Amino acid sequence: MLNYLIVILDQASTSFCYYNNPAYSKSNSKPIPYNTLNRIVDYALENSLMINYLFGIDSLPEKYHKLIAKSQHVKIVPAQAFDYFSDEEAIMVINENELEFAKSLENNFTHNIILRFPKSNLPELSEIVELLIHKCRRLNLSLLDINKYNNDDFDVYKRQLDLIYDIIEDSYLSGHSVELNFISDRLMLTEMNNCNAGLTHLTVGPNGKFYLCPGFYCDNVNSSVGDMNSGINIKNKYLLDLEHAPICRICDAYHCKRCIYLNQKTTLEINTPSHEQCVVSHFERNTSKLLLDELSTRLEVFHDQEPIPEIDYLDPFELVKSIPGEHKNVNKKISQDQNKKYKQLSDRELLLKILNQQERILKLLNSKTK
Repeated sequence: MLNYLIVILDQASTSFCYYNNPAYSKSNSKPIPYNTLNRIVDYALENSLMINYLFGIDSLPEKYHKLIAKSQHVKIVPAQAFDYFSDEEAIMVINENELEFAKSLENNFTHNIILRFPKSNLPELSEIVELLIHKCRRLNLSLLDINKYNNDDFDVYKRQLDLIYDIIEDSYLSGHSVELNFISDRLMLTEMNNCNAGLTHLTVGPNGKFYLCPGFYCDNVNSSVGDMNSGINIKNKYLLDLEHAPICRICDAYHCKRCIYLNQKTTLEINTPSHEQCVVSHFERNTSKLLLDELSTRLEVFHDQEPIPEIDYLDPFELVKSIPGEHKNVNKKISQDQNKKYKQLSDRELLLKILNQQERILKLLNSKTK
């Protein structure tokens, strides 16, 4: 059931998540047609939908702002355009080329900030996080190029999480409750809290068409899933549902966005996360566990919090290679002969093999979480 729309107000609107908008710059600004926006607002009002508006760097004419104000909404605004807005509920996006701007922000605990952080700057992540937690009430991290992470990047990220752990622990113990989507959210969650693109929200492009999320629009304007006249038409929509993601549905990295855009980009399947997405989410989940273990002994508010179990894997698919009963992380490699046999299987036989593997993973996961 749809709860809200994400509306791209300008072809050069900021990204706020993993995807990039190649048109993001002042020179590429081209606002959504006023009549199109008017139809979107009417559609949202008729269907009791909230709207998240994605702004570009350029300011919009006053008549646009009056139209935007007609519906319940949230503004998502690039940092370099934030001075145009006095709305304290607006969410500031700090893009990779705006990190220096972040350092100049005044301490203000009223703002929400989205930090889009590039792989090349990973060694500076803890420094930027420590800076920003004093300038906002909530910090959301989106790691860019996560699909290109290698083992060295994972090591760097893990070290940065260790440093961020110390920062957050000190903040909590000093009475400053820090909200970071990638660590503190998992302290409180008891079930999956994924992005849910296509399920609870859809995106509307400047052309007035529906998309699963802004990433699909930015990558391919022809990937529309309908419009306000013809309705919504999502092929195989059931695949978006958690119940049809057999590994994810019992995973307890509850804060993971399970981004369908990244899934499609890296695995070609919207319900199958990439190895990189799983590993990063489990690093974060394990940091949350260590933090909760510590805070539950020192702060009363965490005494009755459900503990996060110990696990010995970073990607649930690792378990399909593990030999039951042997030491953790012992892997069984498929031989070249076995690979040849797989290539000789029919499509139906191969699908049955995959299903059997998934069932095996589920059994292993269940045994490890009990």
